[in-house]
Amino acid sequence: MGKLNTYIALFRGINVGGKNILKMAALKEVLQKSPFQEAQTYIQSGNVVFKSIIKAPHLLAYQLEKLVKDTFGIDVPIIVLRKKELEDIIKSNPFPPETKDEISKLYISYIKGEINTNSIESFAKSTITNDKFHISKKNIYTFYDVKYSASKLNNMRYEKKLNCIATTRNWKTTLKLLEMATNN
Repeated sequence: MGKLNTYIALFRGINVGGKNILKMAALKEVLQKSPFQEAQTYIQSGNVVFKSIIKAPHLLAYQLEKLVKDTFGIDVPIIVLRKKELEDIIKSNPFPPETKDEISKLYISYIKGEINTNSIESFAKSTITNDKFHISKKNIYTFYDVKYSASKLNNMRYEKKLNCIATTRNWKTTLKLLEMATNN
């Protein structure tokens, strides 16, 4: 048997606004009987840390999407990251929070696939906001002036304007997922 690698799966649009209801306990139970080994879930927004001998995150995402659709009838995009990728995302944060208040204003949108460079330039030029954002091909870091729910820079806007699939997590959740992956 090959070496087990640690991965983080981020579901897009689970348990939001009464749609795509998926209980994490039920998901964890199904995952325990699948190739996604040592699965752990975190909060209800669709975060899973697991191990696998498969080394291709895009293949794991496909298999997990199929499992969720076949088992629960829910068709949602899932982004799978290697533990090292999540570490690099955290280290590359251009807006490191210095206070507890700043931690609550920092979010990361994770992109399925990549954002086209031309879309990034166009979005940056056309967006006027007090919120700070930094876009790479795979992630969007957003530091909100007030709070996420009051901003026009949200997951849906990013997807529409950048023509991508994204799922957003706050900084606290991001750090917790890395902690779980490290201790898994």
